[in-house]
Amino acid sequence: MRSVYFLICIAFFLPKSLYAAQTTEKIWTVLGLNTTMGKFSYQLEPQLRQAVRNNLFGEFLTNFSGSYQWSSSWQFSLGTTSINAKPLGGPMLHEMRLWEQGTYSHPGSLWLLRSRLEQRTRQDSNEISYRLRERLLIKKPLIDKLSLVVFDEIFVNLNKPDWEITPTIAQNRVLISLDQQASDRLTVGAGYIFQTVFSHPLHIGHVASLYWQLYFPEQ
Repeated sequence: MRSVYFLICIAFFLPKSLYAAQTTEKIWTVLGLNTTMGKFSYQLEPQLRQAVRNNLFGEFLTNFSGSYQWSSSWQFSLGTTSINAKPLGGPMLHEMRLWEQGTYSHPGSLWLLRSRLEQRTRQDSNEISYRLRERLLIKKPLIDKLSLVVFDEIFVNLNKPDWEITPTIAQNRVLISLDQQASDRLTVGAGYIFQTVFSHPLHIGHVASLYWQLYFPEQ
């Protein structure tokens, strides 16, 4: 009885925005094509994101980046992202992103910290959005080339262009997945992402994440 009373109290004090949250089930598929030349590496990564209900098209993204391995701990990257998005009930939108990224991982450790600064533009506006993304990733080897992967990523708006609908703390994503090294050149994975977009109303995404990373021989 006390447990029931406690849960009722928690529900009473929860922000009202949680009750009005929009919830969407999604499938995100990613294909990464990777190659390395000495201390330099390059990645082409198309992504398709769909809503489950009615098989709605959501977004198609293409990431392209080049990275430099500065040391055993630090890697620095420059990249672009092209996005074609179809909001529900709205016209097709195109967004371009230029981004700079630093990745830190201590040799032999299980965790990795990634910081990315994005400059975002849209076809329907001349204003530029600046956004910071911070991700902490942990990868724990299990058995037979199988690994548990967990990350938490937060999105922070550094300015407020007219088309941005989220506040300073814009979004949070938490992933839990399993990676399988299928071969020396291929890693496959599947997992779940809990996505929170702090718009009005709040948006909650339950995302099935499927991904393939293909590594070409070093040039």
